[in-house]
Amino acid sequence: FLYLAISSYHENFSIINLWNDLIEKKEEAKAPRDLTSYSLREYMNLGITPSRFMLDRLFKEHSIDFISGPKGQGKTEFVLGVTNALARGLSFLTYSCPEPVPVVYIDGEMDPYDLVERSKIYIERFGYPKDDNYFRIVNYAQQFKETIPDIKSPEGQEKITRQLELTYKLTNKK
Repeated sequence: FLYLAISSYHENFSIINLWNDLIEKKEEAKAPRDLTSYSLREYMNLGITPSRFMLDRLFKEHSIDFISGPKGQGKTEFVLGVTNALARGLSFLTYSCPEPVPVVYIDGEMDPYDLVERSKIYIERFGYPKDDNYFRIVNYAQQFKETIPDIKSPEGQEKITRQLELTYKLTNKK
């Protein structure tokens, strides 16, 4: 999976803290009590495989990536370009996508029609993804009480995990 977050500068502090908390929790669960070291020979023989790029030289599988900048500078358009390329297995700018990758686009703030309007250009140019389940959208406005639970909360994490599991079930691909 690729975790990609977008934020305007005025929102950075809370979102950066959120991502740091998520990363720390994940690392705490995996971290041994003592540090482990290896000789160079041992390390070279651990069987570590190369990371797989989903978008060559830009986004690796299992990475956590953060897009940040001032409001109105193209963050959402950049991410829509990336996700549309991933879902279709197309190049994005100068970066190639070796194969289609399922996308779950979770939008907690954008007006629902903005996503319709911004998606039209990708559909007109490239068509829909070959498998409709390769680009799934969760928008806050279509949720109960027009809200998505805080993704830092167990409830929010569970709901997102269920969406990822649904996408895996529908595509048989992570």
